[in-house]
Amino acid sequence: MPSNSSSLPARDAELLNSEHEGFVTFARNALASAILNFAAVVAVAAMLWRPDRVPLLAGWVAATAAYSLSMGLDIAAWRSRLYERSPWPMRIVHLRAPLLGLIWGALPWVAGATPDPRENIAIGLVITGMIASGMTRFVVVPRAALIYGVTLSATAILSFAQYSAGTALTAAILLVLYLTFMTRHVTAYGATLAEAVRGRNAAIESSRERSQLQQSALAERDETSRRHGELMEIVTAFRQSMAGFQDVVRRETCGIAASTASLSNTAETTASQAGAARNAAASATGEIDAIAASTGHLNDAIALIGERTYRAGTVISDTVSISATAMSDIAQLSGVMQGITGIVEMIQAIAGRTNLLALNATIEAARAGEAGRGFSVVAAEVKGLAAQTAEASNEIITRIGAIGASAANVTRSIEAIRQAVLDVHDVTHAIVSAVEEQRTATAAMSSNIDSAADHSRQATERVEQAYSAVGETKSEIEKARQAAEIMAEVAGSLTTSVEGFLHRMEAVNARERAA
Repeated sequence: MPSNSSSLPARDAELLNSEHEGFVTFARNALASAILNFAAVVAVAAMLWRPDRVPLLAGWVAATAAYSLSMGLDIAAWRSRLYERSPWPMRIVHLRAPLLGLIWGALPWVAGATPDPRENIAIGLVITGMIASGMTRFVVVPRAALIYGVTLSATAILSFAQYSAGTALTAAILLVLYLTFMTRHVTAYGATLAEAVRGRNAAIESSRERSQLQQSALAERDETSRRHGELMEIVTAFRQSMAGFQDVVRRETCGIAASTASLSNTAETTASQAGAARNAAASATGEIDAIAASTGHLNDAIALIGERTYRAGTVISDTVSISATAMSDIAQLSGVMQGITGIVEMIQAIAGRTNLLALNATIEAARAGEAGRGFSVVAAEVKGLAAQTAEASNEIITRIGAIGASAANVTRSIEAIRQAVLDVHDVTHAIVSAVEEQRTATAAMSSNIDSAADHSRQATERVEQAYSAVGETKSEIEKARQAAEIMAEVAGSLTTSVEGFLHRMEAVNARERAA
């Protein structure tokens, strides 16, 4: 198995060197890789512990399928030629997409199937994501990859423990085997690279010795001519490289300038729209606050009306009770007057009989003559008293009749008043019910208006934040534009300096040849 690209065709060696350069570039971004690893751990934990993890699992499957398809097409396009000539860690990197599909289909059942298919999916995804992610990172940064693999392993084992102890043990064994396998091949790959470095150093030393022997054997003129030719080739190649570099810098600078100009215009438009939205939100918030204040006053007024209506209902209820008491008293008065009427009629009867007795006494006194004259006077006096008694009794009966008629009228009036008061009481009760319903509706409306006011204030704050963010974006765009201009100036200065240096080298070379 080769350890370097010396035995490869030129095209394959170039691709393999490009692969190694890509890994070196990725290793320089170890911090970003560590952040992504931590995000992957959090995502796996969330998928296993959240009750609604099925959508998350579906998203993970879609992302994994897209990644596998992309890498499979990449392998089919140009990497297949490098597979046979690559060391084992590189082969694993080349085959990570096919391995991903294989692991996805087999490992959920190897880890221990459960009755719930979602648990099988979760187990397979955790192991798949761990191995697929860990293989790339082991080749690039072994130390960071080891930490990453151990972290994901601990997360997976703790997650599997919530299903069953057997599943957790199986996952732990698989993970230990995986880490052992990867550690062994990474160690072998490191030894291969170290051997390649030692061979390269030995080749350099041997080439240096051969150069010394050739320098002692060749003539000074031929050696000088060769060096001058190589130097001119280097100058020409370097000039062409700098020309290409300047073109790239100029093109990219123009693109950045155009992008920043477009972004600046977009930021201006967004700032204008955000300002209008901020003003509209502030106006809406003020109007909603005014409506909320008016609703509060209306609620207070309705509460006051309800309180006073309730008091009026209480007074009306008391009036009904008093009317009933008055009617009862008048009924008792009618009974008393009827009793008085009976007594007066009895007195009238007694007065009539007394009058008859007086008449009989007068007749008997007239028969007695002179002897009955005194008795006749007494009889006349008794007769007068009986007549007065009868007259007084008639007057009493007349007065009692008038009182009875007045009492009947009063009873009818009180009954009419009581009926009217009952009608007013019913109306007042209806008013109280309506006021209570209105108070409830007004309270609900006031609550809704207060909620709308809160939402409006929150919207105003968010619009204000968006307006501030647009201002910061404009500032950052301006900084990017200035940086692009500075980069263009630096590239121009660098090109000028390099061109001057090359001209001086050509002049020195020409003088040496002339000498």
